[in-house]
Amino acid sequence: MTKVLILFSRTGGGHLRVARTLAEQLTRLDPSCHVSMGDGLELTSFGLRTDPPRDFLLLTTRLIALYNATYAATDRARTVGALRQFIRAVWGKSVRDLITAEAPDVIVSTHHFLSPATIPGPRPKSPFIMVVSDLGRPHRIWFDPQLHSIMIPASEMAEYAQLTLRGRRSAGGDAEPAIVDSGFPISAHADSNEPGRQLTNKLLLMAGGSVTGGIAKHALVLARAFPEKQIVVVCGWNEPLRRRLARAGFENLDVRGYVADIDSVLGQCDVVITKAGPVTIMESILHRKPLVITGWVGMQEKDNVDFVLRHGVGTYSAGAKRLAQSVNALYERYDDFVERAQSFHRDGPQRIAQYVLELARPVISPTSRYGIIGSGVAQGS
Repeated sequence: MTKVLILFSRTGGGHLRVARTLAEQLTRLDPSCHVSMGDGLELTSFGLRTDPPRDFLLLTTRLIALYNATYAATDRARTVGALRQFIRAVWGKSVRDLITAEAPDVIVSTHHFLSPATIPGPRPKSPFIMVVSDLGRPHRIWFDPQLHSIMIPASEMAEYAQLTLRGRRSAGGDAEPAIVDSGFPISAHADSNEPGRQLTNKLLLMAGGSVTGGIAKHALVLARAFPEKQIVVVCGWNEPLRRRLARAGFENLDVRGYVADIDSVLGQCDVVITKAGPVTIMESILHRKPLVITGWVGMQEKDNVDFVLRHGVGTYSAGAKRLAQSVNALYERYDDFVERAQSFHRDGPQRIAQYVLELARPVISPTSRYGIIGSGVAQGS
């Protein structure tokens, strides 16, 4: 029986969604596969429990200046090691104990804080895979040289990953980690925006699991501008925001809290209005839903806006005043945006799961010698 441990954290909703998607795909491909999941940032090395969604919300709102400064200061070859040492001191022992208890054949991480270099003691004997769920130019902490493999969501990230890892040895000590162009690590319903599919007259407004930015103002602007449309607002773990909007008195506002099955909600709407969260962007593209990007969380997500504009799958709306205009513009050219989104493959999770399962079988396992591969399955396996 193959045992796979998936590490994630609920700092935003994306890391958890990717983890759940991969877990489902692994058991679909191999029903005998035992998949366990653990939030690696929920329990500190000192035995204290934290609240990742609440902490992330605080960092990306009231402490955003500190968040940005820390991001910039540690996104360098000389300083990223200090960030890894901090993570190792605060959470490393807890993650190591989880790995020891589970004794997995393969470890998969969907969070950049959780990698071999942030775990104290001997390196994990099991192959350790990082699944990158960022777009554009991610923080270099994603690219731990001690990893066995790094799954990237788009080929345009490969060159940056190579530069980050150049000259650094992998866990085996004989090569750099494999960089695998696996595609988006998220899935979507197969019938989204297929030919003949009718528009639903619904708009989806969301801003990640913790929900940051001016989502309340955006919701009210949309409710007033489009009385004939239903505005689905996903408030994530932000309960005060959910209550506030529920009391706003607009009949066309469908206000929800945290939604575990965001895939089905997204598939029922025409347009997605959101901050530049990478997983939400990926899901929208795979569902072939045009995007209106309203902002981003600090420096972490800024490059994601460029990704959307560069690939022609959405637009950027600077401020709530232009939001209705941006939505109308998408409806006017709706088919064009849908057609561009069709060029992205939908089988990323299957590719990653297949790679993981093959890695767990020594006879045909991929190795870091394969470098960049486009199919997501090791050549010659």
